[in-house]
Amino acid sequence: MQTVSSPKQKLNFGQRLLTLLQNRDFMVSLVLTVVLLILFRVLAIIPLPGIRINESVLDRNSNDFFSLFNLLGGGGLNQLSLFAVGISPYISAQIIMQLLSTDLIPPLSKLVNSGEVGRRKIEMITRIITLPFALVQAFAVIQIATNAGTGSSPISLANSGSEFIAFYIIAMTAGTYMAVFLGDTISKKGVGNGITLLILSGILSQLPQGFIAAYNVLSGIVITLTPQLTAAISFFIYFLAFLVLLFATTFITQATRKIPIQQSGQGLVSEVKTLPYLPIKVNAAGVIPVIFASSIMSIPVTIAQFQPQTESRWFVEDYLSLSTPVGIFLYAVLVILFSFFYSYIQINPERLAKNFEKSGRFIPGIRPGNDTEKHIARVLIRINFIGAPFLTVIAIIPYIVSYFIRLPNSLSLGGTGIIIIVTAVVEFISALRSAATATNYQQLRRNLAIEVQQTAKQDSLEQLQKEAPGIGNLW
Repeated sequence: MQTVSSPKQKLNFGQRLLTLLQNRDFMVSLVLTVVLLILFRVLAIIPLPGIRINESVLDRNSNDFFSLFNLLGGGGLNQLSLFAVGISPYISAQIIMQLLSTDLIPPLSKLVNSGEVGRRKIEMITRIITLPFALVQAFAVIQIATNAGTGSSPISLANSGSEFIAFYIIAMTAGTYMAVFLGDTISKKGVGNGITLLILSGILSQLPQGFIAAYNVLSGIVITLTPQLTAAISFFIYFLAFLVLLFATTFITQATRKIPIQQSGQGLVSEVKTLPYLPIKVNAAGVIPVIFASSIMSIPVTIAQFQPQTESRWFVEDYLSLSTPVGIFLYAVLVILFSFFYSYIQINPERLAKNFEKSGRFIPGIRPGNDTEKHIARVLIRINFIGAPFLTVIAIIPYIVSYFIRLPNSLSLGGTGIIIIVTAVVEFISALRSAATATNYQQLRRNLAIEVQQTAKQDSLEQLQKEAPGIGNLW
């Protein structure tokens, strides 16, 4: 919970940067973060032993399954590296645990409210659940990347025996846990959220290549201008759309609805601005609804790739693929539904109302208990009527653009990627600000302690001079 404190002198960007550079502990944490991110990127581009890359896996299999898990995995899928599956199984396990930790499974909900001990147990269960997800996704990646053993494939295996397939699956699963370890290390000893930074590093590493590929594709659009001018104009529009989506996502990510809160026994406060508040983000669900919707839409399309050319496969590809109008419409409906559903789970008005009642807090003008719960739920529904459609537009615009200009989905301005970029950058900047503020307070405390000591010494000397006899009297 955030509070509004009394006005204080704010540090500008230059002062914050100088303060951080003078903090040795922060610089060590920053260097550790950079080193671990570089290690992750290096291991993500080295194929596993016995694998030869003939062409990009995403170019050959540009379906939603590969695009989504390459995005969440950290970008190691293209090279079939140790981090080919990456942290996407861990993210899936986290989402499931968060859903089950509500009132669906009471023992898990008790663990959530059990403090640090409960949090550690939840984390241990999450890592156990990660294992089957990692094994299944690694198997699916190997099978689809090799075209299930039929026709030409984007990769070649030195040996396609079952023992080698098992080795690749185990290696990718181990890579998942190694990526989680790197993320945890960054979160605990580095700067920022480790898991988010790993995903961000994968997205940013693919941006230059994506822009170049998009330029090449857009240059093939035939209009009455010269090819060079056509490519330049098309790519400018493409890049401008990327920036617009980026700024719009930043705005909606930062937007919050502030509910004022008052403590019992403080007395009435005339100005609401001086009260602490409960911030509810307009996009309270974050990127999770997009991940849910993408996962559900990608499952039937992925399964259909293993099936022969039948009417059922054609039906799935024609109506459930995100490259068709029907698929885009269903995807938009799922994003809206999951936005309302997950934001309610994330905020949990019932739990907030109980916590307020226990701690003696209340919303001015609202009775504690059931009325508080209803008030928070109403506010949540209202802001969701803004946040959910906006998130849906951000999510479907890339697919609409791809549909009309025939740009591959792997090159489109993915709404999921943009939201992750904005969220990761905002979190990292917030971590830098917190570190700068903490460092500044530490310096102020040290300076204040030195001033107090000097003042005490000066006062003691003056007192001694007053009490001691003069030098003339000693003679």
